[in-house]
Amino acid sequence: MKIGVIGATGVLGRNVVPRLLAQGHEVRAIVRREDAVPRFTAIGAETALADIFDTDALTLALTGCDAAINVATAVPRPGETPAWDENTKVRVNGTRSFLAAAAAAGTTRLLHQSIAMIIKSDDGAWVDEDSPHHALPHIQSAVELESLARDSDLDWRIVRAALFYGPGTGHDDFLRRRARNGTLQTPADGQDYLSLIHITDLAAAVVAVMEAPTGQQIYMASDNEPTTYEAFYNYICALEGVDKPATGGPVFLPSFRTRNAKLRNLGWLPHYPTYRCGIV
Repeated sequence: MKIGVIGATGVLGRNVVPRLLAQGHEVRAIVRREDAVPRFTAIGAETALADIFDTDALTLALTGCDAAINVATAVPRPGETPAWDENTKVRVNGTRSFLAAAAAAGTTRLLHQSIAMIIKSDDGAWVDEDSPHHALPHIQSAVELESLARDSDLDWRIVRAALFYGPGTGHDDFLRRRARNGTLQTPADGQDYLSLIHITDLAAAVVAVMEAPTGQQIYMASDNEPTTYEAFYNYICALEGVDKPATGGPVFLPSFRTRNAKLRNLGWLPHYPTYRCGIV
């Protein structure tokens, strides 16, 4: 397939593009700035210039593509002042533009990246693709993204990412730094669940779902071992050789304990089955 990738310069996009190329696909990295072009031409990808909000430019960029992947987000990085309005704009208005451009370009197979945190685990219960939404206000835009995708007549696929970590994400570096300086604090009593996935495993999941023969499906992308915040933060502190963190910290996400069985049925397996393999 010839596949356009929107959000190619982001941490997930940078991992997806080479994996698509390795699978033998032609790839067109869709970027906003000229200075981003060389990194993709160096690995054998085509490039096109377009902003996700510019439907006409995006239509031109997608013309000739059999499929397209939208991994564009504006999620605040760990440690930054939370500013979720821009992310909502990208997820909602950007998705509308993406769908309109794809339809105009004749690109029918579309993959959207969503998040697993829109599902809540009450009392530690396992959740999957069919569990009801329970999104906090700052991540409600992911629910809207999914609704827009599912209401389209196109061959949509949705990958709900667990909290991803690894090179370029900043998440594990942020936690380790806070552990070292004594400011890491476990949310509430630490008994809420957290599902994780290494960024390279998430990229592999995106490729697997894009290649799946059947569309109009949602997949949870997480590793094999959800954990409690208490266990996870205690592990981070043990790696850094410091005391366990205090409890009572703010809660930013609902408890979510996700299964990955549906994704595994595509033949995908996480290279990092647990955070203890990916954070060392």
